[in-house]
Amino acid sequence: MNDATNVNFQSIARHRNLAIHILCWGLIMIVPPLLRPSEMMDDRLAHLLRSLGPTMCYMLVFYINYLLLLPRLYFKDKKTQFYLINVVLIFAAFGLNIGWWTHDAGADARTWVHALKEEALTAHSCSGSRR
Repeated sequence: MNDATNVNFQSIARHRNLAIHILCWGLIMIVPPLLRPSEMMDDRLAHLLRSLGPTMCYMLVFYINYLLLLPRLYFKDKKTQFYLINVVLIFAAFGLNIGWWTHDAGADARTWVHALKEEALTAHSCSGSRR
């Protein structure tokens, strides 16, 4: 194989890995809140919006480890620094999660979902009156 073919395979592998990461995180973020039993779709959407903050914190900790800390610290035998930074990251994520859940993000999400629903109903009733 020549160098151009090798670079092309690396590019394809990089894009494939990115697509897999996006698909997996999308499933992790969207599927559980939508499977939550509820009679109202508004409640499911509000729960989805409310659960995105903590999930983003977990994702942030994962990618900081995966892209920065593992190659720069863990694989270069700086394991003590790696573990200390991870403890700080986990506590920071925990603090952000507590802040997210104690602030009533669900109320904000419910308000946003209801406003979106009202706007859709208004647009639908306006378009229906033109006929």
